[in-house]
Amino acid sequence: MNYVNNYDIVSRLSSLVKSGCDKTAAAQINQLLLKSPMPKSSALIEVRKYLISASTYCQDPNSAAPGRTYEDILASSNKIQEYSDLITTCKSELDNSGSQGSDNIETSSGSLKYTGSGDDIRSFSVTSGGGFIVSGTNSGNSNFIVHITDTSGSVEDFVFNEIGPYSGKKIIRIGAGKHYLDVNAEGSWTIIITPA
Repeated sequence: MNYVNNYDIVSRLSSLVKSGCDKTAAAQINQLLLKSPMPKSSALIEVRKYLISASTYCQDPNSAAPGRTYEDILASSNKIQEYSDLITTCKSELDNSGSQGSDNIETSSGSLKYTGSGDDIRSFSVTSGGGFIVSGTNSGNSNFIVHITDTSGSVEDFVFNEIGPYSGKKIIRIGAGKHYLDVNAEGSWTIIITPA
């Protein structure tokens, strides 16, 4: 559910309630939710369902739409509270989500190499923070979006945001510790993280 925090979904939905429901903004939020990966836990699926529902009401504004949107926002918040193990579940899903491609391979140069196809999230650890070169290739014809998050799901760096086949590099700075590589792609991709 990193996309909920990364795209400020709840605060954007709440602003719809306050502004009386903007149809265009509601449609954009709805598309973000619909295009996001399907969660693997029942708790997160319920949260996603309520958020999608909340974004749907304002697409056909009437006097009841803001109230219904607010009710679904509250329902999604209640579901999060109801499942006290939500954070543990999310981290467990992230740690085990590398099934689409091979696990990371540490090369002789100390680089970490990841390969996969489609959307995926991979964990990696850095023993000493600093600068890193991230090289990426994508064979798909659609979005190739890559960002690095910390263990709480906060985005540390947006690495790539391209459309279509792509090959390129970016220099980033991250601290020591565990991180996640969050890939949104169509088709096969390779990402290599190398100390700068």
